[in-house]
Amino acid sequence: MLNLPFNKELYEKSNRSVTVFKYTYVADEREAMYREEKQLGWMCLCFTLIGLMITAIGLFVFVYHDTRQRVKEIGIRKVNGAPVASIMWLYSFAYKIPLSGWISVESLRDE
Repeated sequence: MLNLPFNKELYEKSNRSVTVFKYTYVADEREAMYREEKQLGWMCLCFTLIGLMITAIGLFVFVYHDTRQRVKEIGIRKVNGAPVASIMWLYSFAYKIPLSGWISVESLRDE
């Protein structure tokens, strides 16, 4: 497919003043041009994954801490005679109300 000796001979015949026949593949040139961008992309990916792992660990710690506090709260509520339905409603309701929604409603109420 590549007939480099023929191309070299043809080049030397047409350009008698230049005797150096230098060739490169387009794929190699493109690879050299985008090598730094690929390295930057991999570096960004690695730092993103590290950040996501740190975030996941922080979220796990937060949920663990909140669960430990809620275990005590549920125990106190059961000792005081609260029905299971009200305990479950309070336990799931606290996670379903976003804080941003509450803040936006409160800020709109003041104006």
